[in-house]
Amino acid sequence: MPKPAPLTTAPAAKAANSPIPTSINGYTVLPVTLPALPAAPTATHYLYLQRRDPKIPTPDDERSLFAVNLPIDATEDHLRALFSGIGGGMVMSVRFEGESDAAAQPTAVQTTVVTNADKGGKKRKRGEEKVVEFGDMELPKTWNRTIRRSGGTAVVVFVDKSSLELTLKATAKAARKVQQQQGGKLVGGLAVWGEGISKEKVPPKLGYDRYLSHHTLTFPASHILQSTADAYMTHFTHLENLRANNLARMRNTVDDDGFTMVVRGGRNAPAKMDEAQAALERKEKERAEHANKGFYRFQSRDTKKEFAMKLLEKFEVDKRRVAERKAARRFKV
Repeated sequence: MPKPAPLTTAPAAKAANSPIPTSINGYTVLPVTLPALPAAPTATHYLYLQRRDPKIPTPDDERSLFAVNLPIDATEDHLRALFSGIGGGMVMSVRFEGESDAAAQPTAVQTTVVTNADKGGKKRKRGEEKVVEFGDMELPKTWNRTIRRSGGTAVVVFVDKSSLELTLKATAKAARKVQQQQGGKLVGGLAVWGEGISKEKVPPKLGYDRYLSHHTLTFPASHILQSTADAYMTHFTHLENLRANNLARMRNTVDDDGFTMVVRGGRNAPAKMDEAQAALERKEKERAEHANKGFYRFQSRDTKKEFAMKLLEKFEVDKRRVAERKAARRFKV
């Protein structure tokens, strides 16, 4: 998706008569006012918004908006308040540059557990395995707020398509309002960045406060560090016990071929010799039955031929016996 060309500063003589464009390369230009900071005065920042149209379509494209040139302190609450302030629709989620759908979801540690190991020693199949998931243990964060890349992008997903259409109309209306100029300065219609965020969701402060918080989180108190380490070790021990129990079941299982799976570690003894011998005898018996029943086609042909030959030999024996009895006049008609 091509990004819009940046706005260039016109000469002073033309600045007063040059209106701010409402769109550039298909992007709607939305000026916002950045609040004054102790080290910087109030400034005007330009956002570029467009309906999302990626090369690889996704199910959320019809209700997604692509935003370019976000401020470095942008958060999801900032964008929610911005679109709500200009009369747009309701935002469901925001995915900033560098984030993905998989990263937004919590990862999990997967452990495979054989569920049919105790069902008569049958051979394990992939479709009969069970996967148990446990939440991944993450290290504590040392920054209480993320600083974005200057000019970064984001994908804003709305609750439905109508909310996106309402936001696009409100954005275009707000962009037309800011074309009113007086002495080369924008007047009226500018949304204030960060205005409208509730007190409960106000992001942590930047500057000195952010670095002070980073220092505190980097060197936590001893009781906080101890509780975090204990929680991690408890989680790790649980996974190790689950893995050991799984290996123990696999070690004591004999398949139909009379083999026992060899696994590393553990003190449990392998399967008993009588169990292995019984499994081997069952296997030999099955092979003998298959051989007698004619498992292969040539075996079936040989079996039928052998049966026909035996019938023919029996017929010849009976024929000679009848002839002998006739000669001895002992055959009763």
